[in-house]
Amino acid sequence: MEGRPYTTMSHRIVYQFSGEIGKIASEYLKEYSIERRLSQSTIREVERRLGRFCESLKAKGIEDPRLLDLNAIKEHFSSTTNQTQETVYVIRRFVYYLSERYNLDKDMYIWLKEYRIQKRKKLPSIYSEEEIKTLENSIPRRSPSQKRNYAMILLASRLGLRSSDIVNLQFQNIDWDRNIIKITQYKTGENVTLPLLLDVGDAIVDYIMNGRQKSNIPYIFLTACAPIRKLQSYSVGNMVHSYLANSEINITGRKSGAHALRHSLATNLLGKGVKLPVISGILGHSSTESTQYYLGVDMNRLSMCTHDVNMIPQDFYEQKGGIFYE
Repeated sequence: MEGRPYTTMSHRIVYQFSGEIGKIASEYLKEYSIERRLSQSTIREVERRLGRFCESLKAKGIEDPRLLDLNAIKEHFSSTTNQTQETVYVIRRFVYYLSERYNLDKDMYIWLKEYRIQKRKKLPSIYSEEEIKTLENSIPRRSPSQKRNYAMILLASRLGLRSSDIVNLQFQNIDWDRNIIKITQYKTGENVTLPLLLDVGDAIVDYIMNGRQKSNIPYIFLTACAPIRKLQSYSVGNMVHSYLANSEINITGRKSGAHALRHSLATNLLGKGVKLPVISGILGHSSTESTQYYLGVDMNRLSMCTHDVNMIPQDFYEQKGGIFYE
């Protein structure tokens, strides 16, 4: 407040393992750390999660391990702080340790073994059709690497291919006579057949004829400089990020890798009224459940689910004795 320099000080919480169950927890931690050869940072993490559990039991008056029951464990996991899979893992191993020593109810360990934290998925980052066109038009196509990058971005933005499938694309995957691309997805193993759009086909041909290094490597997209080899998946994401960052598109608060183009394609198709099974087929999803992930960003359709809010009459605010009455 006085404008003088200062430094922040963090105080590490030292958990007190009190009572009989706390003593056992302390012994267990020593044995477990030696058995697994845990690092000091991992030991502190286990100590923190185990200490919270012991404090929770102490607050319920449970300091004797023989009094431990399933309700106490469930109450502990009802706290948002303890809603992590790592905490479940630590408590599960400790409860199993107690069960072996005190012949406790096996249902507690069975429940913990099957218990899973349901993580909430984050909404995918998407770009509008206009932004995708801006990205595509911002890519020059003069040098061999530029021709290659343009073709790869079209495969991601127009067909929704993942980075792994783009770098693994081979000549045998393209049927030029029927204008289709047939691949087996690297991530899921699902077979996918996609139309070879005119712009995408022209970009690939331009790269093969005028940009690709002469090589017997069966993969289409190769490095531009020696040693000539197949590209890695991460290079596609880095390339897309570079073009997005250098374009006129505002990427603040949005992911800017190759997968964002796949998300954008699905969301834009959904906005045009394309049915979920069709989008699932394009993306290579085995079911529409995975595709429903994109429903959360379809604001137009979400707005159709809203209900009108009834207006509160004026006399509610003017009623005598009411909270708003003066």
